[in-house]
Amino acid sequence: MTVLKFATVNEQTATVIDGKLMATEIRSKIADQVRQMKKGLGKVPGLAVILVGQRRDSLTYVRNKIIACEEVGMKSVVTELPTDCADADVQNAVMRFNKDPSIHGILVQLPLPQVISESVTFCRNLMGYYFHDCHLPFLTLALTLFHLPSLAEL
Repeated sequence: MTVLKFATVNEQTATVIDGKLMATEIRSKIADQVRQMKKGLGKVPGLAVILVGQRRDSLTYVRNKIIACEEVGMKSVVTELPTDCADADVQNAVMRFNKDPSIHGILVQLPLPQVISESVTFCRNLMGYYFHDCHLPFLTLALTLFHLPSLAEL
């Protein structure tokens, strides 16, 4: 349970919010939207994740994204690359997912190992997420579901 405190000059008050209940309600709404998309468009949003290395916090973060996808009926795909992979391996994975019409968002899990140079750049960067510009109907849904901080950001 999370407690938010709002203070004024003369008084302090606290509002208790139930984070688990809020998350359940949000995921329920998203699951409804995914079902509507599947029924109306014959498609569900798809998330691809590129994970370089075996950092424990990154593995946990990615696992939670995959679970979130499963809970709401979205497609998810993970490509795992070794820590010592080449820049081109990461770039090729991004390009492969960009060509896949069932993938609407690509998450390159950060931080990348130091072996991957800063020359690895991607287009359509939005808070660490990479979205096909032709899949805007899925953007709001994906951002709602996946806009959570990584452990490295906490």
